[in-house]
Amino acid sequence: RHRWPMSWIYRREGELLLAYERLMATLATRSFFVTDAEVDLFKLLAPECGVRINAMCNGVDAEYFTPAADRASPYGSQEIPIVFTGAMDYWPNVDAAVWFATEVLPVLRLRQPAMTFYIVGRDPAPKVQALASQHVVVTGTVPDVRPYLQHAAVVVAPLRVARGIQNKILEAMAMAQPVVTVSSCAEAIGAGKDEGLFRADTTEDFAPAVENLLAAPSTGRYLGEQARRHVLDHFSWDAHLSGIDRFIEPSAQEVVHGT
Repeated sequence: RHRWPMSWIYRREGELLLAYERLMATLATRSFFVTDAEVDLFKLLAPECGVRINAMCNGVDAEYFTPAADRASPYGSQEIPIVFTGAMDYWPNVDAAVWFATEVLPVLRLRQPAMTFYIVGRDPAPKVQALASQHVVVTGTVPDVRPYLQHAAVVVAPLRVARGIQNKILEAMAMAQPVVTVSSCAEAIGAGKDEGLFRADTTEDFAPAVENLLAAPSTGRYLGEQARRHVLDHFSWDAHLSGIDRFIEPSAQEVVHGT
């Protein structure tokens, strides 16, 4: 998406990073990727490493990311807060924030003038800082992201150039919030509307998805509960990390027996 020379620099970075990852995978006893799709892609790019590649999914601390009745709202009483969280010096997040603020938010505000877009995350890039206005709040670093998630009217993750499992989405779902995101991110999490994860890839899709959640608060609360249930069932750190035991235990036995 970048113009030359940045397009060349990113392409060169990708080539060098792949070469380094292939080298590390040949030296390692076992390499783990976050999803099966990433495993399949790396096996295609590095077939010599295929037998020592496995998937081990991301997780989220659902005890920490849980709604609390006594957690105060950071928003004004007249606001309708739409929230996007993440490290705001990361280019896919910058692109997402700029796109939503300039393309989607104006459409939404035609029907809901009180709508405010909160961009919550550390180190906002200059392009993100430039979005700040009466209806766009750029917080920078916050001491605790949970109040922003818990009291949001809608959580969005409009990541047009990101792939794989996004922890920011898992955290919002763990906070019992339905989320509107792009198809590629929703597919990686394996959830749909019934689990509180809505897919939208264009302005024409994104704005109605947000509006539908705003129009039915009780449905949104129910779907938020389903979102949290999905995280508890499928993205528990304990469950995921236990999957590495079968690879560690044989190595430990070899050390004990001096082999």
